[in-house]
Amino acid sequence: MAGPRFFAVGVSPALSRVVRIPSLRAESVIRAIDYIEAAAGKAANSCRVASQLGASPLLLSPLGDESLDYYRQMAEADGIRLDAVPYPGRTRWAVTLIDQEKVEKGQEAATELIIGEANPVPAWLGKELLERGLGHLPSSDLCLIAGSRPRTIGRQVLESIARRAVTLGLPLFLDMTGGDMLAVLGAVAEATEERSKEKDSRVVVKVNGKEFEESFGAGPDVKGALAVEAQRRGCSFVVTRGAKSVLYYDLRKERGGELPVATTLPMNPIGSGDTFLAALALSLTTGADFPSAVAHAAEMASLNTRFLRPGTIVAP
Repeated sequence: MAGPRFFAVGVSPALSRVVRIPSLRAESVIRAIDYIEAAAGKAANSCRVASQLGASPLLLSPLGDESLDYYRQMAEADGIRLDAVPYPGRTRWAVTLIDQEKVEKGQEAATELIIGEANPVPAWLGKELLERGLGHLPSSDLCLIAGSRPRTIGRQVLESIARRAVTLGLPLFLDMTGGDMLAVLGAVAEATEERSKEKDSRVVVKVNGKEFEESFGAGPDVKGALAVEAQRRGCSFVVTRGAKSVLYYDLRKERGGELPVATTLPMNPIGSGDTFLAALALSLTTGADFPSAVAHAAEMASLNTRFLRPGTIVAP
């Protein structure tokens, strides 16, 4: 039997190359130990983890036509069904260097370099993304929207998909920041008021500590601000803080909590937040209570750090 239908909207895809080197020093030539490549970006990483957890992920994303075949090949190899909206040009690269010497010392070892392409996502593409997104929602069990929106794509694309998901009673999971986050939550609040009382929805925002402060104007007391913002925005929150404890607030139960995270010898922490979100979304959608879902998500995020590939909880 197929797992939950995991629908993700990713507006900031990337081709990922993770290269492990002996050490990151100024030398004439550094020879790699090994490397991997993967279809990446926040939503793609979450979809990869969702597949590894037994779900059936579908990723909707704009992609440069010059990179499309390779991206699709890697996505499908990871169990991700891809609905790509192509545009002329190439998709950006995210190159991560892993310093093996630091890994063995238990130190932070990853350096990520984002290589943007000269071809911007064209404005007309937003309409196509919206139409396809609305079309996928009725056959999905949950909706996840993650990543930074290209300026050429109107904010209303994300607002409309989120609003429709809530109207349909789908669990909605968000990982974005700033004005986009506030606008989407505003649209969600309107939809929540409009939808039938018989329908049920769950809106969960997952961000890191810095993103929470920047998006909601909160000070350093993130824990104290969670309940206030959850009530104000009409959503539950989960805030990850690296090696520090995870903070959360469950709006349904009107109860918050704090969960310590396991310390591991990290290989590559890139994608841990995306791993956390995928595991959280699946746990909550399949009936887990909020504390249990957060604990499971933290465990999966810790597993991700052990592998080169971002958004991975099992050996390739």
